[in-house]
Amino acid sequence: MTASILHQDFLAAATTLSSTPALQPVGWSPPPADTVTLNVDGSFLSDGGAGIGVVARDSSGQVLCGLARHVDNLSEAEFAEHAALLAGLHLVIDRGWTRVQIEMDSAQTVNRLCRPSSCDLSIFGPSLEPMRAILSAHPHIRLRYIPRSANRAAHTLASWALSCTCSLSFDSVCPEIIANIVNSEL
Repeated sequence: MTASILHQDFLAAATTLSSTPALQPVGWSPPPADTVTLNVDGSFLSDGGAGIGVVARDSSGQVLCGLARHVDNLSEAEFAEHAALLAGLHLVIDRGWTRVQIEMDSAQTVNRLCRPSSCDLSIFGPSLEPMRAILSAHPHIRLRYIPRSANRAAHTLASWALSCTCSLSFDSVCPEIIANIVNSEL
C-alpha cells in the first residue's frame, strides 16, 4: 500500500468518526411501579480506607432512605464495592421490601455474583459468600450493572464518607450532599 492510499483511508475513517453522533451519558432511571431501586457504591484509597454509599428510591425517584459509612482496613477497591452491596442487602431485608433492583457500577462484582460460587477462587470469593446467600434466599432482589453516570448519588455518598471518615443514615429526607443530584434526575 502506498502512503497516499493509507492517508485516504485515514481521512475516510476520521470523517466517519467525526460524523458519528456522540453517545449521550446514561443517567439514573426509575424502576417499575412497586419496585425499589437501591444504588450502591464503594470508594477506596490505597491506604485501606474506604467509603460506602447506598440510596434507595421509589418509582417516582423519591428518596426512601440510605446511608454513607466509612470503612477501614480494606486491601482492594472491590472489597469496598462488596461492603456497599452487603450494607444495601441488609437494608433491603430490614425494610422488608418485596420488589427490589440493586444497581452498582462494579462490573466485576456483578459478574462474580452471577457465576456459580465454585468458579471464584480469587481473593474476593470468600467475601462474596454472604451476598450469594442473601441473593439466593431472596429471589425478589435483582442485581445489575450500571455505568457510574447512572450511580452518581451513591458514588457521592461513598466519596463523602471516605473523605470525611464520617457516617450518615437517613430516612425519606434527602441529605444535602446528594440533593442536587437526586433533583436533577427526577
